[in-house]
Amino acid sequence: MDNVVKGALLILLGIVFAIGVGSFIFAISDLDVATPIKNAAGIAQALATVAAVVLGGVFAYRNGLLFRTFEPHLTMVQTVTHRRISDQRMHVGVTVTLSNSSKVKVEIHQAEFILQRIAPLTDTEVELLDAQVSEDEEVQHIQWPVLDEWQREWESNELIVEPGGSHQEVFEFIIEQEPTSILAYSYFYNSDHSRHPQSAQGWSITSFHDIVTRG
Repeated sequence: MDNVVKGALLILLGIVFAIGVGSFIFAISDLDVATPIKNAAGIAQALATVAAVVLGGVFAYRNGLLFRTFEPHLTMVQTVTHRRISDQRMHVGVTVTLSNSSKVKVEIHQAEFILQRIAPLTDTEVELLDAQVSEDEEVQHIQWPVLDEWQREWESNELIVEPGGSHQEVFEFIIEQEPTSILAYSYFYNSDHSRHPQSAQGWSITSFHDIVTRG
C-alpha cells in the first residue's frame, strides 16, 4: 500500500480509538457512586471493549485485512485458437483479457508468453518428463517441450488497466510443426511489486488447447 492508503488506515484506527475512548468516558459518567462493585464491573467491561476494538484494528492493519483491495490485482481469462497457414506451418493466437478487480490502477511493463507441446510425444520423452516430476521426492511442474516463447515490454503509462476496467492483449505464434495438443502460459509482471513487496509479483494463467485436424 502506498503512503496515502497507510495514512487513511492510521486515520481510521484513530477514529476507532476515539470512539472507544468516548464510549469508555460515557460509561464512567453513567456510573452510580453508591454501587462500587457495579461501577468496577462497568469500567472493566468498557476497558475490555476498547482494548478489543483497538487490538482488532491493529491486527487487521498488520495483516492486510483492512483495505486489501487497495493492492493491485488482475483477473485473467485466456483463449487459444489455431489455424493452418501452410503445409508445414500453423498460426496460434493467444488472447488474454486482463480485468482489474482492485481499487487501484494496474500498470504493466513486462510480460512473457510460452507455447509448449503436450502431444504427440515419444515414449522416451514421456518417461523423461515423468522422472522430472518426481525428482527429489517433490512434485514439480512438467517441463513440456517449448514450441516458442517471447517477452514483451511496454513503456511507462502505455498499458494501464483502470479499476473495474479490462484490456485485451493478443499474441501470435507461428510454429513449424503440427502438434495435436498444446499448452499456453502467460505471465504479467506487477510493476508495483518493487515498491510494495507485499503485493503480488505478477499474475499468470495457463490454458490447454487440443488441435483437431479436419479431414
